[in-house]
Amino acid sequence: KALGELTGEGTVTIRTSIIGRELGQGSGIVEWFLSQEGGRVRGYREARFSGLTTHELARVIADVLLLHIGLTGLWQVASDPIEKESLLHLINDAYSLETDIVPDDTVRIDRTLDGSAFRAATGYVAPKWSASRSFESRSVRVRRSASTRSGMPCLTPIICSMNFRF
Repeated sequence: KALGELTGEGTVTIRTSIIGRELGQGSGIVEWFLSQEGGRVRGYREARFSGLTTHELARVIADVLLLHIGLTGLWQVASDPIEKESLLHLINDAYSLETDIVPDDTVRIDRTLDGSAFRAATGYVAPKWSASRSFESRSVRVRRSASTRSGMPCLTPIICSMNFRF
């Protein structure tokens, strides 16, 4: 990971985790959860995530490019942490899926990042998690099919690093 994260002069590297709809056949938690519509899934209450939605990351990138031209270095960008169970409830509500989410405390994993340095440098504060604000593409629905995977999604969020040279 470190080899792809540039930190030289005139370079900004954003390290974050992302969540959102995917093009093609996705393997992330949103696509997995959409494929479980009407079913029953486990909601891990001890698995924490502090990434951004893809829509919010786009806003962050635009702000860095337009408003923080002198910013350089490696920056972790994060939201307030949320448990995977709560995240699934937000997705369930945003897409009106009526999927049963069973609380589960067996998995303990902390995938949170510390975005305080980026916040101090830019003033950026991630929006609070909510079904309507966090998942803006809720009009796009996926139908459940016989070929839907029944396994659990990967617990490791997509870690994304983006480099910009000015």
